Formats: sequence, structure tokens, C-alpha cells
Amino acid sequence: MDTRGAILLIEEVGEKPYAIDRHLQHLRAAGKLDAVVGVGVGALVGCVDSRRPRPPAEEVVVELFEELQRPLVLGLPFGHGSPNFVWPLGTRAVLDGDRGELVFLEAGVTRR
Repeated sequence: MDTRGAILLIEEVGEKPYAIDRHLQHLRAAGKLDAVVGVGVGALVGCVDSRRPRPPAEEVVVELFEELQRPLVLGLPFGHGSPNFVWPLGTRAVLDGDRGELVFLEAGVTRR
């Protein structure tokens, strides 16, 4: 997976926060987060652990990417929640963590 200059988009269903942390730490250890320019987070559906309610999944994600000093936008409309928009992968985009926006600079498909 080539993450150089990429905006990483993540979403999850049913994973406990510690497991999400483990997955992200694996990507970090593999160097896959080094060149990521930003992170967009979609739906984290049912990502709770009743035995360990703290930290919640969103906090796990925020903590890691704040430490890495990468722009982060939570609550984007993709994943297994609703709304669930189609996102054009491989297109150029700009992520603004301060404004909470992800803007695509080109279309994901073209008409002939």
C-alpha cells in the first residue's frame, strides 16, 4: 500500500477501540503513516467495548493522529453508517483539519 502523499480514509464496524488502536499502530510501525498527508474518518459503527468504555474509538484515532501531527477530519459521510456516500479513490483532494472539510479537486468518473 503506497501512502505517500495520500489522504487515508478509514471506517470500521464492530471493532473495539483497542483493536482499532492495534490496527493503526501496525500501520504506523510499518511506516505507512509516515507520508500520509491527512486522515478522514467515516462511520465507526458499533466500535465500543462495554468492559472498557474509555477511551472511545474516536478518541483513539484522534490521539494517534494528533501525535503524528496529521490533519484529521471526523464524521465524514462514508462507511457503514448513514449517509454512506461513494468516495472516488485515487483522485486529488484537499483535507482541511481546521475547517473539518475534505474537498475533491477532480471527478471520480468521466462521461464519454
